[in-house]
Amino acid sequence: MFYILSDTEVALNELLVACRASIDHYEAACGLIDDEDKITLFRSITNQRTDLSEQLAAAIRELGDLPSAPDPDKETSEILIEHLGASLSENDEDYIMSQRIKAEEHLQSLVDHARELESALSEPHRALLIDLSKHIDETIKALLLNQ
Repeated sequence: MFYILSDTEVALNELLVACRASIDHYEAACGLIDDEDKITLFRSITNQRTDLSEQLAAAIRELGDLPSAPDPDKETSEILIEHLGASLSENDEDYIMSQRIKAEEHLQSLVDHARELESALSEPHRALLIDLSKHIDETIKALLLNQ
């Protein structure tokens, strides 16, 4: 039996996968930098992102779908490429910060896409997307300030 996902389910699952992958990328980045303030920032971001990801997974379950997980092979290769890029750059920490900012901008585009499907979302789901969008905006500002 096949189950065809709605546009909303697809958008929320893509967002969830990206959120979960971003947590792993921040955790990996903590091992590459020496600046304790940046490590503290990254851990704060992962804690908040974990909570929001769990809420997003629950929202997907409410829609009758199972939450997706990041592809471990793809994620490992992305982290290795980021490590390599950081080691080849003149300043490892600047490279990592710029990569995290790009990833946050991509995450924001996924939130924006999901919010375009607003008519298919319940009020709690819309509120969650607003919270996630605010979190991403605050994260980008914090990353820029600490760059």
